[in-house]
Amino acid sequence: MGCGKLPNAWSDAADMNAPVNCADYAIVVLPRFAWFRQGKVAVNSASASITMTPLGMAARTVALTSSNPSIKINNSAVSGSVPHLTFGLGKGAVGMQESSASAAAAAAAPTVASIRKVITAARTKEYNSYKSYGNLSDVKEAVQAATMWNYIYHPAEYGPILPVSRQWNFVKYAVNLDWGYVIFDWDNIFASYMTSLDSKAIAYSNFIQVIRSKTAKGFVPNYSAGGTKSIDRTEPPIGAKVMLEMYSKYKDLWLVDLLFDDLMAWNDWFVEERMFGPLGIVSLGSDTISGYKDAAAGVMQGARYESGLDNSPMYDGEFFKTNLKVDGAYSIGQMQMYDVGFASMFVQEAESLATLAGILGRTADVTKMKARAAQQRALIQKNLWDDKGGIYTNKFWNGTFYRRISPTSFYSMLAGAATDDQATQMVNNWLHSPEHFCIAKDGDFKGNKDTCYWGLPSIEASDPAFPPLGYWRGYVWGPMAQLTYWSLANKNYAKNEAVNSGRKALTKQVKNTYGSLLRIP
Repeated sequence: MGCGKLPNAWSDAADMNAPVNCADYAIVVLPRFAWFRQGKVAVNSASASITMTPLGMAARTVALTSSNPSIKINNSAVSGSVPHLTFGLGKGAVGMQESSASAAAAAAAPTVASIRKVITAARTKEYNSYKSYGNLSDVKEAVQAATMWNYIYHPAEYGPILPVSRQWNFVKYAVNLDWGYVIFDWDNIFASYMTSLDSKAIAYSNFIQVIRSKTAKGFVPNYSAGGTKSIDRTEPPIGAKVMLEMYSKYKDLWLVDLLFDDLMAWNDWFVEERMFGPLGIVSLGSDTISGYKDAAAGVMQGARYESGLDNSPMYDGEFFKTNLKVDGAYSIGQMQMYDVGFASMFVQEAESLATLAGILGRTADVTKMKARAAQQRALIQKNLWDDKGGIYTNKFWNGTFYRRISPTSFYSMLAGAATDDQATQMVNNWLHSPEHFCIAKDGDFKGNKDTCYWGLPSIEASDPAFPPLGYWRGYVWGPMAQLTYWSLANKNYAKNEAVNSGRKALTKQVKNTYGSLLRIP
């Protein structure tokens, strides 16, 4: 912390240029063990260090230093009798670094200069690592910052996790903020995919926690936190796809072997409990369970949550059917609508499982998953193409289309359901249209209105719900950009000029979107 003028964010406008006397401020270090762990803490004011000895573990010492510190112990300014150190800020910078507790290493105690040297070297190494990403280095930095900001450890999980936000907490009766967290199914899986760019240990740990949070029914829940989880609904299935992407990069067979059966169980659950519409296409749902308290369970909102697109205009209205299958205190409910995106992701998941089964040498599962994918793909292709709109469209169980179009319509290519002609129509007439999804043909925003300048909104720009924006009602969302990219990158369309051009334009425009946001002062 420097002295002179108070940083703008800390001051009222009238005091913005007021001088600051740093001698009026101090850093107080109060050591404690997180999550109520037991141990001993010793404060040494002479050496300005704190030694912590967790029960059953080796001691660790943190040494504090300043260019000219004012050190006090048990300062009366801090209430209670907790051991602590107080560093006045009037005479220089303050640093803290883990140090050896041994007497032999005392001479090598850290200084402000040595700490600055360590930080500078680490920062240089980190920024140099971005160079391999070329003109995407700023995007890599932003993605890494976003995911690692939420990187936490929690005693209820087996390893570190990457929750969507450190603010969200679904732990019931958490005794303090240390215990609060929540894992959201597809948010966390996407976090593993992003982090796997160059930190597979973190990506794997997070991924394992998500998949292993599965319920007794076999599906990965919408949310999980400290033993609490949604037992009425899941979220979009992308686990096998992401695991295949990570395996393709690192070739770690052990991870595939560890989680394959869990991912298969999740896919089997969709077949058993999400195909009750007359056509047998996977549909969104939420179940009623006796004794389970969740306001969204067993109603339309629970099914909206299962989509991962909680308030999308595609799900405006009430078209939910309960008691499709009753088994004692357990009753299945579903939207009475076939969802292009959800069904297409299920197909992609089955295809990914078939590939992973082949890697493991499980030939029977290869056959099973390929047949499952083919069956759903054929149903999507036969029933969900809308000639009037020229795009794959959600359809009610009664056979009428619900023409609220989002990027999920492009996921029909993820499933390989779209023909070449259909794919061309969707790219040319919808993806590139400034009235719909606003991806300029050269990825340069040309022809876009201010209201749809960035492109790929979460509902098409001509939808009545689009202008007000808000959550999944117009904002640009990373998951949709990724899934649309995967759709356009499906090898089935490798020779389709429109699809290839659309993929390149999408990539360029999304990159420039985030690049522009990174440069906003």
